Amino acid sequence: MDQAINDNNVHGFYSLDKEFHLAISEASRNRVLFDMSRMLLGTTD
Repeated sequence: MDQAINDNNVHGFYSLDKEFHLAISEASRNRVLFDMSRMLLGTTD
């Protein structure tokens, strides 16, 4: 993430940010939060 920020790679940072939020919501074991995060971030896997 630091490298993406240093390189001003907004797309790279955004991708890492999405992965981070999905990982946090999945780790919380809160299925509603995880499903909502997937829906809002446009992922289906």
